[in-house]
Amino acid sequence: MGDAQIGRVLEEAANGRELVFHAIALGPHGVEHKGRSLPWGRVGEPRVVNGRFHVKEEGRRSLAMDVPVSAIPNFPVFRTVAKRLHGAARRP
Repeated sequence: MGDAQIGRVLEEAANGRELVFHAIALGPHGVEHKGRSLPWGRVGEPRVVNGRFHVKEEGRRSLAMDVPVSAIPNFPVFRTVAKRLHGAARRP
């Protein structure tokens, strides 16, 4: 998926659309997995550790979300979109 396609996906999120990547969803307001949602403002830096996508809540040591990368279709696009949405929410 090229920059233009990622741009379209980001535009969909900016327009309020939730982007579902099988086991996990991203939206303009946060991330959701297994019925738990976490606003971007409370998400620590999302990371990949040992083939798993980890989301920590700011100020907490335990993981809020732990998803195998193999369960997230088109992971490179997912990761790019997650980083951009997270970064946009963190800017003043």
